[in-house]
Amino acid sequence: MDKSWMQCCRGSDSFILGVLKFLEFVVQNINEPTGLYKCPCTKCRNHKRRLNVNEMYKHLTSNGIMEEYTIWDQHGETSNIPSLWEQREVYLQNLASSSSNVNHSLNPTMKILGDTFSFREFYNTPFVNGVNDVNTGVHVDPIAKAMMDKYSRLLMEAQTPLYEGSNETVLGSILKSMQIKLKHRTSDKCYDEWCRYEKNLLPSGNKYPESYAQVKKTLKNIGMGYEVIHACYYGCFLFYKEGAKLQECPICKESRWIHYEDGKRIPRKTVRYFPLTPRLQRLYMSPYTAKEMRWHGERIVDPDYLRHPADGEAWQDFDKSHPKFASDIRNVRLGLATDGFSPFGATALSHSTWPIIMMPYNLPPSMCMKKEFNILVMLISGPKSPEKCLNVFMRPLIDELKVLWDTGVWTWDRHKNEPFMMKAAVMWTISDFSGLGMLGGIQTKGYNACPICLDDIDAAHSNSKMSYQGARRWLCEDHYIRTEVNRFNGKAEFRAAPKTRSASEVFKATISHQYPMLSLHPSFKQIQGKKKLYWTHVSIFWELPYWKQSRMRHALDVMHIEKNVCDNVFGTVLGFEKKTKDDAKAHETLEKMGIRKKLWLKRGSSGKTSIPQADYTVDLEYRSDIFKWIGAIKYPRGYAGSLKNKVNVSDKKFCGLKTHDCHVLLQRLFPVVIRAYLVNYVVDPLVELSRFFQMLCARELKKSVVRQMQQDIVILLCKLERIFPPDFFNIMVHLMIHLPEQALLTGPVHFTWMFPIERQLGDYKKFVDNTCFPEECIAKQYIMHECVTYINLYLSDPNAPQDAVIPDAPRWNISVVSDLVMPNGYVANVGLSKEEIAVAHWCVMEQCDEAEPFIEGHRAELQRKAPYVTDEDDEQRILNFHPHFHHWMSYLQSIGDPHYKQELHLLAGRPQSYTIYSQCDINGIKFVTWQRDQNRKTQNSGVMVVVDDISYYGILEAVVELKYAEGMSVVLFKCKWYNTDPENPDSTKLDHGLLSVNTSTSWYENRPFILAKTARQVFYVDDPLAGADWKVVNVTSHRGTYSDSTLARDETATPQFEVQEPYQEHHTTYIPISGFTIKLGDLPRVDVPDHDDDDDDDDNDENDAEGFNNDVLSDDDDDDDDDDDDYNDDDD
Repeated sequence: MDKSWMQCCRGSDSFILGVLKFLEFVVQNINEPTGLYKCPCTKCRNHKRRLNVNEMYKHLTSNGIMEEYTIWDQHGETSNIPSLWEQREVYLQNLASSSSNVNHSLNPTMKILGDTFSFREFYNTPFVNGVNDVNTGVHVDPIAKAMMDKYSRLLMEAQTPLYEGSNETVLGSILKSMQIKLKHRTSDKCYDEWCRYEKNLLPSGNKYPESYAQVKKTLKNIGMGYEVIHACYYGCFLFYKEGAKLQECPICKESRWIHYEDGKRIPRKTVRYFPLTPRLQRLYMSPYTAKEMRWHGERIVDPDYLRHPADGEAWQDFDKSHPKFASDIRNVRLGLATDGFSPFGATALSHSTWPIIMMPYNLPPSMCMKKEFNILVMLISGPKSPEKCLNVFMRPLIDELKVLWDTGVWTWDRHKNEPFMMKAAVMWTISDFSGLGMLGGIQTKGYNACPICLDDIDAAHSNSKMSYQGARRWLCEDHYIRTEVNRFNGKAEFRAAPKTRSASEVFKATISHQYPMLSLHPSFKQIQGKKKLYWTHVSIFWELPYWKQSRMRHALDVMHIEKNVCDNVFGTVLGFEKKTKDDAKAHETLEKMGIRKKLWLKRGSSGKTSIPQADYTVDLEYRSDIFKWIGAIKYPRGYAGSLKNKVNVSDKKFCGLKTHDCHVLLQRLFPVVIRAYLVNYVVDPLVELSRFFQMLCARELKKSVVRQMQQDIVILLCKLERIFPPDFFNIMVHLMIHLPEQALLTGPVHFTWMFPIERQLGDYKKFVDNTCFPEECIAKQYIMHECVTYINLYLSDPNAPQDAVIPDAPRWNISVVSDLVMPNGYVANVGLSKEEIAVAHWCVMEQCDEAEPFIEGHRAELQRKAPYVTDEDDEQRILNFHPHFHHWMSYLQSIGDPHYKQELHLLAGRPQSYTIYSQCDINGIKFVTWQRDQNRKTQNSGVMVVVDDISYYGILEAVVELKYAEGMSVVLFKCKWYNTDPENPDSTKLDHGLLSVNTSTSWYENRPFILAKTARQVFYVDDPLAGADWKVVNVTSHRGTYSDSTLARDETATPQFEVQEPYQEHHTTYIPISGFTIKLGDLPRVDVPDHDDDDDDDDNDENDAEGFNNDVLSDDDDDDDDDDDDYNDDDD
């Protein structure tokens, strides 16, 4: 039966005729003695009271029929599955309604189905080589028919109510329950029991699934599966394609199987392959990601800034080398990351599982590198590491990547509503240093360990260790350091810097050698000759057609380099056992080299030797003080993990430090504490080392600064070579010299480091609930997470259809009100004086962008009338602005002036009441008052505000919410400001670029208020050099926040997703102290930062706390109080 009328306008003749045919169908197919039937109109939805035919006709013609009700099973239609032709018609209609112009009357589950089965192109042309549909006689492609069968089953679930009278469908309840399961990490057994409980709890005849197995069976049609490929236990061979039927490895002759006595057998090793192509296609099939996949080509480009890999030289050179690929911005640029991990966590079991993860770089920084958009493509089972045989296991992926480059695949672009030929290319790989050797076939140990310098590196072997010095080679030819002898290795340096070889040169050199068989079988192990090669094997990536033109192939991981450098520095300076480079052998090396005589071993008359105290080590008696200082550090919430339980003061060592702990220690804490215990000529380069990593790890890099860093790191390494023994300079210290150049090629380091990958591997460990089959657990759980992640885009959509809800409070279109500011923690028995309320209200007025023209106009009028008034007189006259402003607003309202704003009129009416709170959340950043912060493990009370490019530092004393008429409220911070007056030499101290403030001082006691939106969080650490009451300021940079310039497209975009990553500076941290010029002359005012807050001027929700009014102000009071609630999140 033709149901196309259901999509017609309900007032049209076609629709009315269709309703009459529908009613005729109902009467003929349902034998109902009462003559009452369920009504499928958009309001009744087959769930409310039954109606007769006449009433149903009125409902359908006035309200319309449910669009998704394509199977009339509630009205006598016997077939639960429509014909293929009807499925096609309904599908195309759903597809159109779930396009970029989303029809919000469509249920989210229907939107999911429409986007998941985006294969309209199958219907654009007549089908050939297909099968015949008996219902229509139309030839249908077999693949399309299989997809339509899946769609049919899901469509039935999406249209079937959970039980009679329920507003929830079967598929909708399954999707939402799986959201909850994965969000709270509920076990499969628990979820299984919950399904049975829900099944029994619901009315009889309900369609809720009875077990987790049924849920997985349903969701299997939405998600994407994986292939299990058997492999040789020793990594020689993959039983894949033509070798799939072999029973033993053709190379090492080992059996493919483990045989049991009962006749069963299982493969000895497996590789789980998750096809990449359909996962990339889904990014374009969903309206929530299709547009974002174009971001890299539509962003606003600043030629002097690096904000994304697309700004890097490697990306731009790739576009020049492959203009056809670059011509379509929808073609996908990928990063490939891998690392081994133990799925059992910190246990004695030795097991190494190796996943391979792909990252689509087309996405904006707020989505790129986030685990929800990273794609697991391979999972190589343990228990042993694949080592160089990783080449063998990657064969399916390389084959697919070659297809994606050579021919591409047809993909439906939901944003443009058109098919296109999608191609993809890998830009570079990401891994730790040993993984880089496995991926690139490069030596990572010995004399040729640097993948960039290759054989032109200065490597020396002493005391069973390799050292890599020679930073002087990167200096300009006439630099005086080149001729220094005794302070280095005893020789002058006149050689040029090592030459960076092109990809084609590296490839030619690689294939010019013969290598051992790629196998871990003992019989294939061969010992290389005395002349060791630079490579271990020919990398499989050379098979990619574009790899020979790529400037960046294997990225150095800044995370692991920084971790190893941190271990080196702390181990040597604090004398950690087994980590220090200041042992007896190091001093023997100096003696053999004939340099730094005062550090040679001292030999007594009895023949005993002793190690002299070096300037780069802290005296033993002071080391416990350093550990106590570190253990007492309190960070803001979400900034870093507490070190209190990782510091062993008695043994003077760290326990269980993570890479992120080292990240914070080296960049933030080490330069503060070390100044008090070492001499300046040692402290200077160590602080420079900290600053180097801090600048390198910024989210936004300026190219001119990075080029300067290329020169600075050479000087820094030369300074370190003068101080530390040769053993200090392992390969990780040497690799620092290449990091600025890599940043110019690839963009900011957080696109090429391992932090997000390591976090993702931590999630995989939590997937394991059966230690006998860890990889199988990970694969199955990943598929479910992948499915639910896709579903979350729809069910969490803020624009998703919702029932009509009356908002709790109006939204205010004014800059000082923001729903990002959420005060909480009501404080009783605390109030503000009328003078404080007046100052707070003036703070709101002055920082309100919309009120600024009126204030400046009033000021100009006063200046015209009395140009020679004193500052005190002018201040008093400005305070009289309030009554004039109120009359002004009333006049503009009376004449209907377009400049009139209701919100300004409410501000002119002064605050009606206020509420005091102890804490406030601003866009996920938590601020807590100083009093409440004392007994906490975190420090969230530090506040900084920038006024005219000048920074003021203090602590939060109270959160004040000013409430105006009609429910409009504004939130302010009441702060104590520390004295940072530059005219007072005792107010601040600046040492090695670190600003210390005296917390026993105060400043601007009569100006304590700032808008909450302008506050930036800082934390303070004790200054061991300056002494009591002095604290060093650390400006925080929170996760997942990006500047407008970073995310800008054609217009500034608000990020929908936050990247969970370690803290990074948006720019290089700089604490301004010089040039403080603050004048309080004109009137009591707090200047706003010199930037626009246009993005915060949208309608905002009222943050009214019901019943928490500390004071009620009469309308006759001239001094009113107002607090600003708006926040501009510029923490990065």
